[in-house]
Amino acid sequence: MATISCNTALLVHKSAVRWWNLWNVLTYIFGIFLIAILIFLIIGIIQSIVTQAVVGLVGTVVDGVALKWVVTQRSTAYTEEQTALKAIENDCKDQYAEALALRAKYNLK
Repeated sequence: MATISCNTALLVHKSAVRWWNLWNVLTYIFGIFLIAILIFLIIGIIQSIVTQAVVGLVGTVVDGVALKWVVTQRSTAYTEEQTALKAIENDCKDQYAEALALRAKYNLK
């Protein structure tokens, strides 16, 4: 495996951590929207309002697909972050503490 420069590895790690954090926030937002749409759907079904129920059902499906995509992107960012962290750990011992501090700042495990 070819080694990369320490500055590049640290830059990739910082970028991946930020994206991972953003994907986490989007996961929570889409989850909240999914719950709201499901409540809208249930109210439509209870009140026998077909239009409201159909809109709620379509919204649930669309939000579910979007949520799946966001989770996939989050997993990709996690993998990239782990790869960059391993490169820093193996090749850049002096910057490893900075990378771990960044992970701790964002509460990433």
